[in-house]
Amino acid sequence: MKKEVLKLLKENREGYLSGGEMSKSLDVSRTAIWKVINKLREEGYKIESVASKGYRLIDDEEIRSDEEVNILLEPYKYFDEGFFYETIDSTNDVLKRKAGERNSKNLVAISKVQSKGKGRLGRVWESNQGLYMSYLIRPDIMPMAAAIFTQIAAAAVVKTFKEISDLDIKIKWPNDIVVNGKKICGILTELNAELNKVNYLIVGIGINLNQEVFNESLQDIATSYKIETGKNLKINDFLAPFIKNFHGLISAFIEEKSYKEAIRICREYSAIIGKKVNILNGDNKRTVEVLDLTEDGQLLVLNENQNEERVFFGEISIRGIGKDYI
Repeated sequence: MKKEVLKLLKENREGYLSGGEMSKSLDVSRTAIWKVINKLREEGYKIESVASKGYRLIDDEEIRSDEEVNILLEPYKYFDEGFFYETIDSTNDVLKRKAGERNSKNLVAISKVQSKGKGRLGRVWESNQGLYMSYLIRPDIMPMAAAIFTQIAAAAVVKTFKEISDLDIKIKWPNDIVVNGKKICGILTELNAELNKVNYLIVGIGINLNQEVFNESLQDIATSYKIETGKNLKINDFLAPFIKNFHGLISAFIEEKSYKEAIRICREYSAIIGKKVNILNGDNKRTVEVLDLTEDGQLLVLNENQNEERVFFGEISIRGIGKDYI
């Protein structure tokens, strides 16, 4: 019932809502409403009460509970259940643990802080004062098709930033979002699959929101919304439009087998098309010129032998913009 009370308060935050109105709407007693209001206050929600008027939710722009995440997810059919954490080891890992408990459900985990955040190839992701979110999805696709979800997530991140800010946001294929050559967001897609079946995949997205400084090893390669704009960005101000954008691109892929819009965004905001870059696979490094992004999300490059080649994976270093592994 806590979710329903919170939803009513959010829908009526411009005015007051009496306990009687809520009890009638939810078919429960006024005492039950009063208990839920007190529980919400204990969780940090600021709820004003005025005699003869009722209750009013104020300062509700921060995520504080599972219920609030689920209110955001409610309009979107591919997301069944969401969880919120002030701090967690890793949002990807928490969904792996929940995958078996909630078989067949598509899950979402949101956190402000990760104690064991990770990037590609087992790297550590510094995870403070940001937005860390993971989406567990069970698409009916072949394992080889799963990589497109990284491109879908990148497109949704860029689309959201363009809606809420004037940042010169770019995508450094395949999984980094950069501003002025520095990383503001990383994406990690992990797959649980059999030979010809995806059991589930988890798309993890870490966004640097309000960090003002990074440790010495990251200062030249990482940035945040706060550093770039001088302003704080509340989690909800990014999360709500992102869920809408991400769900829209996922729906197009699952229902229509189309990811043209995601690829269009990734191509339009590419940080590397038209540039010479280093591609790193383990200890092997070679320089190529990026010509385009293919319709299925691969890089089309001109290799060292001046032949066109498709690149399926690899770390990208942009000469003159950043260091290897930004």
